Amino acid sequence: AQIGTLAISVDDPRPLAAVIRQLERRHGWIITYEDVAYVHPDELLDVTRSVRRSPAPEAPRVVVPRGGTFDFHYSAPPAGQEDLTPVVLALLNRYTESGHAGIFRLIRDGAVSHVVPSQRQTPLGAMESRGSILETYITIPEGKRTALAMIEAIRDQLTRQTDTTVLIGTVPLNLLSRTSVEDGAESEPARAVLLRTLSATGWPLSWRLLYQAGPTPMYALNIHAVGRPTSQPR
Repeated sequence: AQIGTLAISVDDPRPLAAVIRQLERRHGWIITYEDVAYVHPDELLDVTRSVRRSPAPEAPRVVVPRGGTFDFHYSAPPAGQEDLTPVVLALLNRYTESGHAGIFRLIRDGAVSHVVPSQRQTPLGAMESRGSILETYITIPEGKRTALAMIEAIRDQLTRQTDTTVLIGTVPLNLLSRTSVEDGAESEPARAVLLRTLSATGWPLSWRLLYQAGPTPMYALNIHAVGRPTSQPR
């Protein structure tokens, strides 16, 4: 197949996440995304007035990443080429050059790519290393449970060990509830346990772990399908 140039343009609070989602839809790649923990005032936007008609003075403010416009041009990989590493690395380099919040790195795990935070800007403007909370080592007792219950156990461990609330956001509830897994974790990175749990569904699933800044910082884990199932769930 002839190689051409493709383009993606977004205007989004999370420009990198928005481009990754379009790459998933366009090519069927699984590229998970995890937000940087935004703490610098310039990277945040208070949208309380625009999302609430008459906000009560004591109600928490609604704060979102500032984001903005972002353009990415890349060479379309030849038909049948499995390795998307050059495209994702080019995206991360372009994103870093754009000046948007956070610096990210790529982790490859078989057919799955993970885009995770590497550095963030402190409240005073310096850059500091800031890794992925999914690299937290967790332990979950071995047992038979639904995939949804396993994800809830992962969430509970992350919340307990990182002192940051992790919520389960938008996920395919029916699929996860009817998938049975017999599994556990013994001091294992949360990302590996989550990936294994999603693989058990037989669907190509990806996730976005989104950070919510504000008085009570938290993450929301959202899971979505990328394409059609590869096998029947167990």
